[in-house]
Order: sequence, then structure tokens, then C-alpha cells
Amino acid sequence: MTESQPVRSFEQRILRKLFLLGLFTFLISLTIDELQVQSIPEAERAALISLYESTDGDNWKDNTSWNGPVGTECSWYGVKCFSGAVYELDLEGNNLNGKIPAAIGNLTRLNLLLLRDNSLSGAIPSEIGNLTQLKWLFLADNSLSGVIPSEIGNLTQLTTLYLSGNNWSGDLPRSISDLDISNNDLFA
Repeated sequence: MTESQPVRSFEQRILRKLFLLGLFTFLISLTIDELQVQSIPEAERAALISLYESTDGDNWKDNTSWNGPVGTECSWYGVKCFSGAVYELDLEGNNLNGKIPAAIGNLTRLNLLLLRDNSLSGAIPSEIGNLTQLKWLFLADNSLSGVIPSEIGNLTQLTTLYLSGNNWSGDLPRSISDLDISNNDLFA
């Protein structure tokens, strides 16, 4: 046995241990990332399923992955998540037919709600006022009716509000005039 053999053996053991440590760290990080990205609160999942069921989701133009197993919600068509919550819901022109459910108010970290150009009917639920992080609300070009709920005034982050192309009655709620909406289309 030469003097270099023990050194080489030692180096090989160190390299093997470093490799295994790196592999272990990589696998753990994948698992943690997957858990963080895929999990949304149960109330948000229930809100998405309620929207699907109340708007004839089986007949949407695209309902890819909807109603999949728990943990798949962020891969559902039109759903975008960030930091463990639904951040955007974009179902524009997707053949939604029915009413917006009150459960929509459980998507409390939503920034964008884009439901324009569908066949939504009935009133906007007052629970829309729970979406206090909402910046963009597009409900134009549907068949919504009734009075625009004053709870929209709770949406203090709102910058864009499109409600035209519906069948509204009554006056515009005073609470809307308190919002700093730089881009809006209410009744055209």
C-alpha cells in the first residue's frame, strides 16, 4: 500500500458524503417547495368549487384540472397562486353560466378577478366586499342585474372596475365614489 492510497480513499469518502448530502438537501428542498406552492386554505378551495358548480363548470370552454385532488388547485385553468393563496382568477370568455356564489368572498388574497364576457346572471354578492386585496375587477359583458352592492366600497386597493354590459338597476353606490379608481367602465 502506497502513501497516496489512504489519501485517495479518504478523498473518495469525503466526495461520496458531500454528494449524498447535496442529494438529500436537493430532495428536501423539492418537497418543501412543493408543499408551499400547492397548498391553499380549504376555504379558498371550497370557494373555487362553489364557483365551478354554480356556473355550470362542466360546460366551460376550458375546465382543465378543475375539481382535481386537494393540492392541485393552483394548476386549475385560470387560477394563479402566490404564497399559498389564490392570487388571480381569470375565466374571461369561458362560458360561465349562472350566479357568482357568495363563497367568492373567501378568496381574500385575490388581486385580480376577471369574469367578463360570460353569461353570469343575478346580483353581485355582497361578500365581494371581503376581497380587500383586489386591484382589478372585471365583470363586464355578462347578464348581471340588480343593485351594485355598496360593499364594493370596501375594495380600497381597487384601481380598475369594469361593470358595463350588464342590467344594473338603482343608483351607483356612494361608496364607489370614495375609491381611487383610475380605470373604470361602469355603465357604457
